[in-house]
Amino acid sequence: MAKDLVCGMDVDEKTAKIKTKYQGQTYYFCALHCKEVFEKEPEKYLKKKRLFTRFLDWLSSDREKEHGKPPSCCGK
Repeated sequence: MAKDLVCGMDVDEKTAKIKTKYQGQTYYFCALHCKEVFEKEPEKYLKKKRLFTRFLDWLSSDREKEHGKPPSCCGK
């Protein structure tokens, strides 16, 4: 699943009909409106994505310090 960078909705890349390419990367959207909003100011929405990614990286490194290993979804 991909995240619609405008509204945050999950979008299935395999069935998504609304998508755009920006700087060689494909982005998927739930509606034409979200695609149009993104295309007007793509850097605005990519900046939000980078901020969230940095936050997740910080959480991951913090857990690794606390538990001595990276977090795992399967508990191993």
